[in-house]
Order: sequence, then structure tokens, then C-alpha cells
Amino acid sequence: MWRSGVMATVSFLRLCLVAALLMAFCRAEISSKVGINYGQLGNNLPSPLHSVHLIKSHLKAGRVKIYDANPDILRALRGTDIDVSVMLPNNFIIPVSSNQSLADSWVESSLAPFYPATKIQYLLVGNEILSLPDKTAWHSLVPAMRRIKAALKKHGLNKVKVGTSMAMDVLEASYPPSNGTFRSDIATLVVEPMLRFLNRTKSFYFLDVYPYFPWSSDPYNINLEFAMLESKNITVTDPGSGLVYHNLFDQMVDANIFAMSRLGYPDVRVWIAETGWPNGGDYDQIGANIYNAATYNRNIVKKFLSKPPVGTPARPGRIIPSFVFALYNENQKIGPGTERQFGLLYPNGTGVYEIQLNGDVPKGGYKQLPRSTPYKGRIWCVVAERANRTAVGAALAYACSQGNRTCEAIRPGKECYRPNSLVRHASYAFSAYWSQFKKQGGSCYFDGLATQTIVDPRVLVTQQKKAGARMAGKLMRAVQYESYGGGATAFKPITATDVAGEVLEIGAEVKKFRPGDKVVAVFSHFVGGGLAEFTVAKESQSVARPPEVSPEEAAGLPIAGLTALQALTGPAGVFLHGGPTAAAARPKNILVTAASGGVGHYAVQLAKLGNAHVTATCGARNLDFVKSLGADEVLDYRTPEGTALKSPSGKKYDAVIHCSMSAIPWSTFKPCLSDGGKVIDLTPGPRSMCTFVFQKLTFSRKLLVPLLMTPSADNLEVLVRLMKEGRLRTKIDSLHPLTRAEDGWAKSLGGHATGKVIIQP
Repeated sequence: MWRSGVMATVSFLRLCLVAALLMAFCRAEISSKVGINYGQLGNNLPSPLHSVHLIKSHLKAGRVKIYDANPDILRALRGTDIDVSVMLPNNFIIPVSSNQSLADSWVESSLAPFYPATKIQYLLVGNEILSLPDKTAWHSLVPAMRRIKAALKKHGLNKVKVGTSMAMDVLEASYPPSNGTFRSDIATLVVEPMLRFLNRTKSFYFLDVYPYFPWSSDPYNINLEFAMLESKNITVTDPGSGLVYHNLFDQMVDANIFAMSRLGYPDVRVWIAETGWPNGGDYDQIGANIYNAATYNRNIVKKFLSKPPVGTPARPGRIIPSFVFALYNENQKIGPGTERQFGLLYPNGTGVYEIQLNGDVPKGGYKQLPRSTPYKGRIWCVVAERANRTAVGAALAYACSQGNRTCEAIRPGKECYRPNSLVRHASYAFSAYWSQFKKQGGSCYFDGLATQTIVDPRVLVTQQKKAGARMAGKLMRAVQYESYGGGATAFKPITATDVAGEVLEIGAEVKKFRPGDKVVAVFSHFVGGGLAEFTVAKESQSVARPPEVSPEEAAGLPIAGLTALQALTGPAGVFLHGGPTAAAARPKNILVTAASGGVGHYAVQLAKLGNAHVTATCGARNLDFVKSLGADEVLDYRTPEGTALKSPSGKKYDAVIHCSMSAIPWSTFKPCLSDGGKVIDLTPGPRSMCTFVFQKLTFSRKLLVPLLMTPSADNLEVLVRLMKEGRLRTKIDSLHPLTRAEDGWAKSLGGHATGKVIIQP
């Protein structure tokens, strides 16, 4: 009896020990630390290494989620003790779902090299895939999750949990929360087997929750403070469950919990994959401001880190693991303005507002933020800066084809036909379309070609017609061109963007220039300004022209020179200014196509200034000219060798500055590139954009990189200085008087000019 009692006691102690260990394990796995979503849809974001430093030191985030398996980011996270969630991109789901070898290969190449030094703990298969229209991808989702889980096990990543992110639109009913129900088109075929997988693998239901969107769509019935977790005395009782809610976030989460219970899975754990509030947006997007974003995100972090945990009314006392959206404001995200302004940080690394994701609050609390007043005036929809003109033309045609007499006023002979400009006509059409269809969900977006403005474009045209050069602001006024110049009387868009001339008058805020100064300026492609005797130029896009540089040389420089400079010093990685970094760098092997043209002849010269080995292509008549620019090897593009683009010395190119308008297939470029080589396309179209996106998603070492030149006074000053020092020159193909500008224009459009075509007044 005594012996049995001892044995029973030992068994009881063992059971308690096992239970304690399991509880400790579970607590460690679902700790309350808050993470950050690290998106990469921006062309001005810090490097992965610096971004990881900001995540650790500035935001103090304990977790990070990325939207792919970017090797540079995973490398930067190595040894940081930050929990990492990675993602299988949406376009991989269908092929992976039916191919275990592909799943194995992806895990082997994308994750295994970094694990466990990088703490990869979660792998999401796709992002909001059930919100997309492709039903094939829906039905491939769970099979893909199973294959990815098997691949992880095969490569020793057994502890990595597999899930997928869900948006609120997976529910067909969400209010009251106890009525939460999955959509009938996915409930049985997709969600139920997915929940079975998550339950069996002890993974999580990853959910994106944004109270901003339901509030902004119905601000009269949903209280703002209730949406921002700021309410102290507003409660909503669910008539079906009797549960009492103090904020909109809990209602949204619990609607999903009740929906899972309806399918027989009441205990699958919830993970907040995304939540946040926009710090800015379009003029008509109410509530998107820094004050509200700071309020919501500080409150939600406080909720997530509460001790003891508060959970939600349907699951009180539960820890809710989470990721806040997003690390940066990302300027290349598509959609309304809010999409680009969810960041906790600006792209320069500074905070949009004070917040730390470990819950720390500065002594004395956060600094008081000013409240924003909603804009209540009129808003117009106009063509966005740098919008592609071909695409704008198509969007104009679409807008005019919709609604009731949308574009009647801009037809020939009608009151708004003049000035006859694509940009002005499209802006009118966009505004007319938007005003008709806004209440039905129409937006001022047009695939990124349009933007909102509170400046009445009709008033602006009237002022321009009446005031002409008297418009002030930061504009220089009335520049009389010595060459290739000129803006337009009444600001009518006139072709030509590169100008050189003399300042006649200046606006009140102009600081750098005085009347009589000689200048070089660059205009927007969409406004133009050349081919006239007088024009107005922005101070921010103008630089002084020294006497050593002739007006003819300077007039050919801006667009072509800036394009060549930015291609070489940007994606090509050529150093022009010396220093220890440049001295330590291996000289680049550069190919310049169409090297005798405007951009090409500058690119050859600048590449040589950067100590590069330059191979160039051109026509037979320009071989000697291109050699005189400094090219090491020159190919006639009409010969078999020139068509193949192969270096005569057998070198592989680190970068190709593709200046030619000819469509050269990627299959021609690829074998000529070094490992990590790039083709920089200076005239990108939809095909090159698609190729670039596909290569980034598949982590190709060799890339086609579209380049859109950005006007920069600093860059233009560099070029003018090099020209002053005699290290850069403009090859002038021909000079034409303003009265015969059409001859010069025809020569330029013919595609066989050597260097630049210049128009003189």
C-alpha cells in the first residue's frame, strides 16, 4: 500500500511537470510581443540592413513579417533574435499546389540557407488570396499549404508554422459578431479544410483587421473613438451572444471566431497579421491623418501588451500575437492615397509619430499631436505628375466613353477644347468622370494616372492666360532663350524640355538667381516649355550656366545627361566622384546601346569617368565618333556580333545602359550579363515592367531594371561642372532656327541624329 502510494505520487508529479512544460512552451510560442510588417513597395526605402536596425532600435519590435523570402532581408535579420514571418508569394501558389518538388526546391533555396540563424518561425502561403477573383488560386491554397509544410519537414524546419493571411471580406456576415459567417463560395471548399489543417498543425488563423475601413465607409453610424480604441463610455451589446464590446477591433476579430465555430473549429488560435491606421490619404479620405494613426496604433499596442492579457469578449484573457502595418510609407503601392501612408516611419527613417512596439512610453508621455481638420472644399481629379502619356490617352478615351456627355465640353469647337492638350483634356475628363461616378464607387485613380488636387484647374488656366509671367511662387519668370528654349505664352504645353537662357525677371521667393543670370533648366515632360522665345522655369530645376559652357552645349544636356547619370550612378553602381568606396570597387564592365545618340554619347563619357570598361553599339558611320568618346570596344549593331551584343574581349557586362528604342529580347541580353548583372531600360514599357516584377518575385540574379529619370538640380549641377572642366561634351548634330523648328523636330524623331539637335531663337 505504501509502495503504491509512492508510485502514484511520482506519476502525479510527472504529469504536473509535463503539463507545466507544455504551458511554458505554449506561452513562449505565443508571447505577446508586437511585430511590424516590412513592405518593400517603394523606390526610396533604406537598405535591409538599415531597416533591421530601425526595427530593433527605433521601433523596438519583437517580430517582423515580410511579403516574400527576400534573401537580403533574411541575411540582415540573422542573429538578431527577432521572430520572422516569411511569405510564399501569391503567384507561386498554383504551381506549388501540384508539385512537391517545386515546394521542396523553394524551401531549400529560399529558407533553409538562413535557418536557424535567422529565426524563421512562420510561413504564410499567399497574402489575402481568398479576396482575389482567381478561383483557381482559392482551390490551390490548402494543397499548397500542405506541400509547403511537407517541404519544411523534409529540410529540417519542422517548427515553422504554416498559415495564410485572411482579409475581413472572407466573411459574408460580420455584424453582430455572433452572426459571423464565411462566404458561401469558400466556406466548405476552402476554409473548412484550411481550418482542419491549421488545427492539426497547431498553427494560427492569420487575420488582417483594419477598423479604419468600416469606420470611414460609415462614419455617421460608427463612432470614431470606438474605432480607435479611445472610447471610455461607448459599449455595444451583441444581441445573439450577450457579449459587450468596447471597440470595433474586438467586434471584427470575434466575427471571425464565431465564423470558425460555425464550421466546427472554435479553438483555432487567431494571429493579427496586419492592423493599422493610415497617417494620410487623398483629400476625400476622411480620418486618414497622423493624429488618428498615432492614437489607434498606440492603443492597439497597449491592448496587445496588456498584463494580464485581455483578449476579446469571445476569448477573454487570451494573448493576441500581432503585426502592425507598416514599417514605411511605401510610394509604389497602388490604389487610393491611404495605401501609401500606413507607415510608422518615413522612407528617410524618421518617425511619422512617436511609438515603440515594446510598449515603452517616454517619460512625461508622448508629445501632443495637433488634430487634423477634414477638408470640406472642392476637389478635382487631374493627371498625375510623370504619368505615362500613352496610358493617359487610353484613360482619357475610357473616361469619355462613360456616363452622360462626360467629355462634351472638350470636343473640338466647344468651350473647354482649348488649350488643346492631352494633359488638360484628360484632367477635365477625369474630373467629370469622378464627379458622376463617385457615389457609385468611382475613384480618382485610373491605374495611378490621376491624383486629387484642391487647386481649381479652370482658375489656374484663367490666371495663366491673364497673368502670364506675373505668376509668382517659386518660379523664375520670363527666361529669354539663347538656344533650344522656351516656354509658352499662356502656359500652353509646348514640346521640348531642355532649355538654356537668360533670366529676365524673378518671383518673390526666388533666392538663387538674379535678372541677367545665365541658366540651364529642365521641364516636366507633361508641361514642356521649349520651342519658344520666353518661358517660366522652376528655380528648383534650374542651375547656373558658367561662361565656359556655351548655350548650345548646355541646352542639349538636361534630360539626356540626367538619364545617363542616374542610370550609371543608380542601378549600374558606377562611382564618379572617387573616394575610398570608389577606389576599392572593381571597375564595372558597361555596355551602352545606341551610343551615338543623345543619352548614349553622354553615357559613354560618364562611364569612362567612373573608370568603367565600356563596350558600345552604334551604326557603322558613327564607329569612330563613339571611339573618340572613350569607348573601349565598339560594335556595329547591324553585324552578327553587334546583334548578339557580345563583348569582343569576352567580358560579361555588369550593367547595360539600354538607350536604343529597338526591342531587344531578354534572351539576347541574359547570356551577356555577369552574375548579378542588370539591363537598365531607359524607355520602359509594360513588357519590361512585367519582366522586372517577375524577376524580383523569383529572386533572379540577373535583372531588367526600368528607369524613369527624376529631374534633379543637384545632378544637373554635376553635369554642368563636368562640362565646365572639359570632362564632358555635347555633340551637336545640327542647329535649327525657331522658325524652322519642325525641321529639327523631324531630325530628332528620325532616330539617326548623332548627339543632340538644337533649336535657336
